[in-house]
Amino acid sequence: MKTLSSALIFPHSQEAGAPVQGINYHRIRQVAAASTAVSASQLEALIEAHHHFLRGGGAGGHWQTLLLNGLVTAVYQKEGVDLEEQFALEYRRLTPGLGLSERVLPFSNCCAASLPRLSAVGSTLSHSLFTDADLLEANFECALLQGVDFSRANLRSARFVDADLSGADFENCDLRGADFRGARLRGTRFPGAQLDEVRI
Repeated sequence: MKTLSSALIFPHSQEAGAPVQGINYHRIRQVAAASTAVSASQLEALIEAHHHFLRGGGAGGHWQTLLLNGLVTAVYQKEGVDLEEQFALEYRRLTPGLGLSERVLPFSNCCAASLPRLSAVGSTLSHSLFTDADLLEANFECALLQGVDFSRANLRSARFVDADLSGADFENCDLRGADFRGARLRGTRFPGAQLDEVRI
């Protein structure tokens, strides 16, 4: 049950989130889970390409999400950059044991990714997109997550201890049992989020 105190701590949590009709969550999870897992060498290549993307002026663009036949997809809008180099795990998964801890990957595309129990401790993922991703029990402790869009993601029992979530969006997220102790929540949004048993 959301109380007045939780509404003060979690801005906009008393408001309803945007309607989500038309999104086929079962199909989203099915497609991501059926993808070929990203290997360690592939992950390193993706990260290296993304750093080149950032050096080439890739930061500062804007995200748009589209709904196509029940599946959500992301479009990054920034002219003059090679979008093929941008870090993308959209509808993908990592080989078990791989994570993103201590990685510098702002402006990444992780829309609808299957990343349960992801370790992203101390990572820099600011302004990235994690909409509709499966992030069950993910660990974002001490991560820089300013402006990240987590809308509709499964973040049940996720850890955000001491993370910077300034300007992040948790609209319609499942955050039951999540841990926000020490997290910075300036300008963060929680409309329609499930916040039962969160730790603050």
